Amino acid sequence: IERMGKELDSYKVMLKKIALLAAAPDVSLAMDRIAEIIEVVEKELEDE
Repeated sequence: IERMGKELDSYKVMLKKIALLAAAPDVSLAMDRIAEIIEVVEKELEDE
């Protein structure tokens, strides 16, 4: 459970980064980055 909490915290940090990237002037670049992050997160969740 403690590990899950840490993972959730890291996801929250990633979401904040995503929000900052989404606010970036180069939106298409930000979207690509968001897609990459989402893929990584989904893969990590599948590995559980």
